[in-house]
Amino acid sequence: MKMLVTFDFLIVYNYALKKLFVIVDKWVVILHWSIKIPRPYEVLG
Repeated sequence: MKMLVTFDFLIVYNYALKKLFVIVDKWVVILHWSIKIPRPYEVLG
């Protein structure tokens, strides 16, 4: 019974971790664009 609970927890943990990675990946993309877009203006300005 304990093994089933642990296995269940691992599935939930793995799912949560994947969700977290998706969120982190989105933020990395957003930050990347936030940093990259103003640079041509800095060069021109």
